[in-house]
Amino acid sequence: MTYIPVATFTSRSKPDHTYTVKEDELGRLSCNCPAWIFKRHGQERGCRHTEEASQMRANGDFPAARTGVVRRVWLD
Repeated sequence: MTYIPVATFTSRSKPDHTYTVKEDELGRLSCNCPAWIFKRHGQERGCRHTEEASQMRANGDFPAARTGVVRRVWLD
């Protein structure tokens, strides 16, 4: 499976950390933040970064993953 970075988010609690949302070939989003990585078994996997990226995609404000464009996003 190939994963393409589509957005990066700066951590609110640790401004020197960034988290990357990636999209796979099937359009599924993943993130490297602790909330996404350590989601409990049986819970739907997701985090605020994948939710924001999903909303960006729904609004048409999502870079085409296959172009290699990465959007850097700061959440308030």
